[in-house]
Amino acid sequence: MKNEKNVEFKPIKLSAEQSKQVTQVDDILTAENSVGNQKIVLVNMITETINSKKVKMEYTEINKKTGIEKVISFDSLNQITNKDVKGLADTYKKWLGVDNLKSWASTTDNGKERMRILKESLWVAIVTAKTNVITKNKKGEQFTGNKNSEIFVEGDFAKNYSDNNKGLDIVSMKFSQLKKATQNYIKSSDTKINSSETSVRDNSFQSLMKKSALAIDNAKQEIVLGKNNPNDLNAVKSVFIKAQQYIEEHNRVQQTLKNKRVA
Repeated sequence: MKNEKNVEFKPIKLSAEQSKQVTQVDDILTAENSVGNQKIVLVNMITETINSKKVKMEYTEINKKTGIEKVISFDSLNQITNKDVKGLADTYKKWLGVDNLKSWASTTDNGKERMRILKESLWVAIVTAKTNVITKNKKGEQFTGNKNSEIFVEGDFAKNYSDNNKGLDIVSMKFSQLKKATQNYIKSSDTKINSSETSVRDNSFQSLMKKSALAIDNAKQEIVLGKNNPNDLNAVKSVFIKAQQYIEEHNRVQQTLKNKRVA
């Protein structure tokens, strides 16, 4: 029998910058309110990290037919696709030091949702990093609005790619506005980086359902520890009843449509 050495796997110690960004994703995942505020902060964090060159934004593409590898670099991209964003998101995930964590694994609901959050922010940051449109006001402030819900961007960018055409040197945008503006930017053919594809839209209903499922899953742990609220069960029961009604209605409508097609 061979002697086997015990290998100790030590957790990777994240830098303060990495920890902040990982926490920011977690906060967006679990937040019930002010999600836009937190998303705008994450976009700014990713933008600054990309421009600081702290992470080598590139990924390796393998031709399935030939097996030839090709390195795709963010700096050299002027046309970008969802495949590029996925590859760059995986690279960024490794830089964050979370690529081997179960909570970020693509086989878990939490992991899928975290990567969706990262890719959504990355689609925006790709433009803000390429264009350097995020700026500060005369006071040196980067954020404004209630709970820092808006970020300052250059007026020309806002004028050309958003509904804000006031002609000001600096304007402030919420996350939804900045996301829309960056999507308009990449749709243009004469920009530094463009694409015929855009970030998959976040369906608010689906997002809410995912959060409800995650909340219930997390609450199960509280039952074992005896920390659950007595009213939790009634809340889950009401969600369960509504879910059943939704499924029944969905199946009924689908069957009606199917019958019409057959007829």
